[in-house]
Amino acid sequence: IILPASSVDKLDWSSSYVGNLEDSIIVRGGVIDRDAHWQRLDAPYQIQRDIQVAGTVEPRLSIESGTAVYFDPAVELVIGSGSPGSFSAVGTVEPILFGASDASSGNWGGLRFADQCLSPIILENVIVEYGGSNGLGNIVWQSCDGTISNSSVTDSTSYGIYSVNATPTISNVTYNNKASGNLYPISD
Repeated sequence: IILPASSVDKLDWSSSYVGNLEDSIIVRGGVIDRDAHWQRLDAPYQIQRDIQVAGTVEPRLSIESGTAVYFDPAVELVIGSGSPGSFSAVGTVEPILFGASDASSGNWGGLRFADQCLSPIILENVIVEYGGSNGLGNIVWQSCDGTISNSSVTDSTSYGIYSVNATPTISNVTYNNKASGNLYPISD
């Protein structure tokens, strides 16, 4: 199945998305300008182009526990750029995975929380891996504060977490294989 980012929340677990040419839900990218919830399905999401969560109604994207989201090269998930937006990824039962469609360091851009993100931004029990092609980090906080806890940030061609004009709350995060270091500008 191939669809724009604005339609992903219409999918649900009562259907099967495996047994096709590709066992993934291909998301073309685009803007999510209303509240959306991505469910854990029997196939991962594969993001082909940038997704922005932003709009005049202050949309919030939430990702369900156990969901896997893979990104094509240089693609980013951007929250609150140009207009307000919010994000929540809480892996209550199982971690939520954000990774690359081709598992190699620096393959996709990363998660970026921009200057118009709205609180609360929550990342809990997530794995963010193989990002950093944006030249900054797997997770980028730009003039936006939020929380990441009980998570893993690995295999970046730049920093694990990069923040500028932001003071995200970071607790119990493990880091592996980052070319530039764990955190910028926060000391390890």
